[in-house]
Amino acid sequence: MNCVEPIKIKSKARFSGMEYYDFPWYIQDILLGSALGDGHFVCRTFNSNCSVKLSHSLKQEDYLRWKANILRSYFGGSVYQSARDEVLRMIRYDTRVHKELTAFYFDLYKKKDGEVGGKLNPRLKWLNRMTALGLMVWYFDDGHLRHDRRLSIHTEGLTHRGVLKCQQHLEQAWNINPRVERRSVKEGREDQYIIIIKASESQRFLEIILPLMPKECKSMLYKVGMVYKNTKFQQRWISKLVELSPFTEEEIAKYYRTKLSGDEFAKVFDSRSGSV
Repeated sequence: MNCVEPIKIKSKARFSGMEYYDFPWYIQDILLGSALGDGHFVCRTFNSNCSVKLSHSLKQEDYLRWKANILRSYFGGSVYQSARDEVLRMIRYDTRVHKELTAFYFDLYKKKDGEVGGKLNPRLKWLNRMTALGLMVWYFDDGHLRHDRRLSIHTEGLTHRGVLKCQQHLEQAWNINPRVERRSVKEGREDQYIIIIKASESQRFLEIILPLMPKECKSMLYKVGMVYKNTKFQQRWISKLVELSPFTEEEIAKYYRTKLSGDEFAKVFDSRSGSV
């Protein structure tokens, strides 16, 4: 399938968007975002080539298929459901093994002592290669828009040091100043952390990634559909969604019908357009 190349929105980092492998920058970004998020890199033996496994709930099938359609053009593979997946309502994509995925895997997971695997310990030098596309994939994989309009990004697959590097990257490359919050875990279990972006900065974060949202991924509107009690603030955010995202006002209104009360919806959308 021929895929439209996404627009390249670079961060302030010097090496943002530079290509380091025998595939385009947007493949690199999707792989980087997936490594931070829900992607699983598999290298069965030390001498074998690697593959990538992605999985999402059926509610996010359009998002998984968007990633799969792009990656498949370089790494092959298939989208599928097992019998167990049908029960769990999951859908998956596996690439074929590929030497370039192996090079990517060892760059990310190789430790100073030569060992590989375990939790991901991202380094600034490859975080700084990401553009806004990688940021979007990371957030869509593991991010959550809270009711108070704060954003949280889960980091269970990263080391604590790696989480702090991600925090530093957001600060230096994107002018976003998150905090790292420790999660309560059962005694004997390894500490886990969440990156929190405060409500006063969450809109700016979303404005960075909105132009990259794939039009076929309507299921991901819940990741960017902020809800305000103030009608004017709500109208302003919907105007931003219409301006920056690929979705029409009618598509956005359809999403908000389930998020706003009847009176709130009428105040927000009737004043914008009598046809919605």
